[in-house]
Amino acid sequence: MLYFLGSLSAKSLITGDRIVDINGVPVSDKDVARDLLLKSLQKTKKVSLIVERAVSDDAKAIANAALLASELQPPSVAMASDIRDIVQRQKEKMNKGSTGGAKKGCLRKGGTNPGGNKKVQLSEEQKEHIIASDNEGKALKKVAPNAK
Repeated sequence: MLYFLGSLSAKSLITGDRIVDINGVPVSDKDVARDLLLKSLQKTKKVSLIVERAVSDDAKAIANAALLASELQPPSVAMASDIRDIVQRQKEKMNKGSTGGAKKGCLRKGGTNPGGNKKVQLSEEQKEHIIASDNEGKALKKVAPNAK
């Protein structure tokens, strides 16, 4: 639970609190909690919460460890089985390709001369090409608003 100093929640909630129930409705995740809070506050301008809070030192340590662990780990999203198969094949292909030796560059010719002739010549000269549009020199036609 994140809270801001000076906000209404700062008077009642502390870091590590877990909202279990809002106005008699059990809370399963933060999206449900947000929806219930907003609806109640918009409708009646008040809300009733049941909050689970760590009291003992051991419970506080466990709660803090869980909060730190969730911050350090990236969010996990379950992949469909076909996606997992594709990822596995791609990993195998990448691992197989990385042991194949050095790849040839496109800018140099192969051979024994490490400073060999360049295959590609890059010109510093700038050229401009005018691209014409198909309505050049013609006025656009007006279309009636009800025409399709």
